[in-house]
Amino acid sequence: MKNVTATIYNLIVVVLVFLSVLGYFFMPVINADLAFTFTPEIANLLISNSNDENLTKEEKTTIMMIQELGNERINISFPLKVEMKDFINCGASMDWTKTQEFLYARVDDIVNGFDKTKINEFENSIAKVSLKIAIKTEIDQLAEFANESSETVMQNLNITDEYIEQNTSFILESIRSENATVDSVSESVMTVIDDLYDKIYESKYSELQPYTPETKEEIEDGVKSIIEYIADENGNINSDEIIYRLISGLLNNENQSAQGADFSLNDSLLYSRKFIENPNPAFSEENKEYVSAQAEIKNYLISLITPTVVSAVQSALRGGLIAIAISCLAWIWVLIKILFKLFSNNPLVKLKCPIIFGWGPCLTFSLIPTVLIKLLANPPAFLGNFLGAKILSTVETIFNSGLIISYSSSAIFAGVCALILFIFGFFYASLRRSLKKSKNS
Repeated sequence: MKNVTATIYNLIVVVLVFLSVLGYFFMPVINADLAFTFTPEIANLLISNSNDENLTKEEKTTIMMIQELGNERINISFPLKVEMKDFINCGASMDWTKTQEFLYARVDDIVNGFDKTKINEFENSIAKVSLKIAIKTEIDQLAEFANESSETVMQNLNITDEYIEQNTSFILESIRSENATVDSVSESVMTVIDDLYDKIYESKYSELQPYTPETKEEIEDGVKSIIEYIADENGNINSDEIIYRLISGLLNNENQSAQGADFSLNDSLLYSRKFIENPNPAFSEENKEYVSAQAEIKNYLISLITPTVVSAVQSALRGGLIAIAISCLAWIWVLIKILFKLFSNNPLVKLKCPIIFGWGPCLTFSLIPTVLIKLLANPPAFLGNFLGAKILSTVETIFNSGLIISYSSSAIFAGVCALILFIFGFFYASLRRSLKKSKNS
């Protein structure tokens, strides 16, 4: 009877071995989905200098756009996945190009992480923001002349959310029309502005703000400066690439402001020449306009993949592969011992090896990242001693306002199996001692 029980116990151990080892291939070792909402709180982090009197007109327009986009609460999401094959291909290889290709694939994940729904959200938001900024600029000036609040003026002119939504639809038709350009979309916006001034002339504010050709030209210039964020170098607008065009513009501005920093964009691009000279098939000549902004974003992200970054990632993947290999060997060693003792009087073996070493990757890839994400999402007070009050406040704002990280890891299988084996080990060891005594008696 004891031998039958021992066989069943060994079968349980064998199942745990297979689950722990093969578990790394069930799903990605690192599997994160990042969802980011651009909120007013996040916008405020980016425009801390909004009250600077030395700001140019273009900088003030950009600040207004960031504020209004924050009010729209636009969502962006992308995955970050590292599978077991990536650890093997990059960690076990001495060829750094494997890691480089792995990082390029992650860039693809980020750039291609926007679906049509999100692009449409950006379309709607950009159209609404362009209109709201144009209207707000005029209403603010009118309110100053009338010595009233902007809200009061808008209420008196019947400028409601419904009014803005209705005219946003009109502008969206212009954006989505064939051969849309900065000029054609600006013209649509100005049609709405003309209607706004008709409302002004029919109100008590008619004498406060004359609508001269100079005024109209100034407004139109401001509108064009906003719409240019989503247009290509020729002034053409493809509604399907609005999200890419906007991000590309923001990245280019950031890159220009970073000139002189300890970073060589040219060197990085040269280092990435292999990718650039072998473009993704999606970048076909017939689809050139659609992917132009997308390609700019990819090239920007690729420029960040320097030799130092590739080396660091390769070392990390190699370290992870070693940790997983040690864990797997610890489990497989138990399986080997069971096979050797399969037909002996006492087929049970010691289980210390997987209990001690089998859960290591679970700690590294599952438990620690999960705890860190939880801590950052709800930071305790003591973190301020390490990060500083300002950084802690920024982290809280980002997580509380806009960032959600969903994280999982296939390493959890090995951790759960090790825990089960630890608990099961008490019964297993008891039977093993009993069989040992029976053998010696």
